[in-house]
Amino acid sequence: METRSFLLALALLISGIRISTAQVISVNIVGYMNLRVQPGLNLIVNQLAALDEDLNTFLAAPDGSVVFRYSPATQTFAEGITLLAGIGWYPVSGDTNDPIKDIPVGEGFFLQIPGASPITITLVGEVVLDSTNCIPGNYSLNGSVIPQAGTLGDLGFPATDGDRFYHWDALLQQFSAPLVYADAAAWQPAEPSVMVGEGFLVFRNPALASPEKCWVRHFTIGPAAPPGTLIARPVSSSPRIQRVTFPAGQVALNILNPSGEAYDIEFSGDGLVWGTLARNQSIAQWAGPFTPAAQGYFRLAHASY
Repeated sequence: METRSFLLALALLISGIRISTAQVISVNIVGYMNLRVQPGLNLIVNQLAALDEDLNTFLAAPDGSVVFRYSPATQTFAEGITLLAGIGWYPVSGDTNDPIKDIPVGEGFFLQIPGASPITITLVGEVVLDSTNCIPGNYSLNGSVIPQAGTLGDLGFPATDGDRFYHWDALLQQFSAPLVYADAAAWQPAEPSVMVGEGFLVFRNPALASPEKCWVRHFTIGPAAPPGTLIARPVSSSPRIQRVTFPAGQVALNILNPSGEAYDIEFSGDGLVWGTLARNQSIAQWAGPFTPAAQGYFRLAHASY
């Protein structure tokens, strides 16, 4: 029912946009996701790769918000990284290049929101279609690299005998009772499931943490192109979306297009059905009216005239 409601809202949002069957030419897909977070601590995961992994690149939050990362190596939390108005995310070290601010896709982290009311935050970046996320021994904060909701089995999580999974309850500000995996009995008392953007805590026996148990995903958004429709071209010359931003009431795309090739801009709310936002473009910066829904993706297609 939630999926149906979302798709209906999306249809109203982009009414008048053509359903696209054009040939895809961009070498990447960028997206956004709006997360509803509670005052206090929220355990989230970034699922969209930005130009770099710096918090200032991919995460906008209220002034005074604090990010806490957990180190699997030391089994301790690092000092908080605070968002200061006019400065950005500021580490305790005072070094604006401190790598503590560089959070890779797939790593869970706590985001502390000031105030007393829930808010919506937006994360933007590129969908990582091929990824390897290794689960270390002992405790670690993790999340799906792909922005999907579902059970851990649906998401391809490599469960290992003795794994313990913990949800974070942002309303109660505490971890739930663990869900435990055993080779002989699967997950007990139930298989864990996660929402888009949700991080989680997992314990793995250090003796069983190995490269063979890394979380590997090879993912395709949208239907494959029909045989014989792809046009061979060097990847370096293919148009590529570099950045997506959302100025008031609009979406803006920065596009690297060294060949000057004409392209259409397409949007999808579910990664399956794509509609055309603009046709026959070749400019490096494009903007148009847009109101973000829960999440969405942008890509480029061969220009239709």
